[in-house]
Amino acid sequence: MLILINAFWLVRQTLQYRPGEGFHLVPPKTARSRRIVPLPDAVVDALKLRREQQETDRLAAGVEFWEDWGLVFTTRFGTPLSPRNDYRDFQRLVGAAGLRHVRLHDLRHTAASLMLAQGVSPPCRDGDSWAFTDQRHDEHLQPCHAGLISGGGGAGGGLAVRGSF
Repeated sequence: MLILINAFWLVRQTLQYRPGEGFHLVPPKTARSRRIVPLPDAVVDALKLRREQQETDRLAAGVEFWEDWGLVFTTRFGTPLSPRNDYRDFQRLVGAAGLRHVRLHDLRHTAASLMLAQGVSPPCRDGDSWAFTDQRHDEHLQPCHAGLISGGGGAGGGLAVRGSF
């Protein structure tokens, strides 16, 4: 589950698939995975549109068919998307756009580069580390701002919850 906080998302849970059991919401594997991720305004706007679409889906499905998992991206019935189907759809879009083969996982580097270019400050981990990618990809690196994570009176001030999925 991700909670939208001002222009940040707070990562508190991950979706895990267990063969024979289906999907489960579980805590992130490591303390580093529980993090605050900055979002540019365009992403916040897109998430608001997604919330509206999801509300339309919920009403169309009706209470007897809608499953509220608290997820951002779901089927039209509120259930988790199948990673296999999601990947297949992504590859179809890549092919239709005439792009070279791209792994879905590689998009995190592209997202990091685009966010940095838009002036989004990366979040901190352990006080003074780097965000988005590991330090082998130094083209994505820039210092973080500790006040954003602490929520104290520093550079980020206090962060207030604006809404959640």
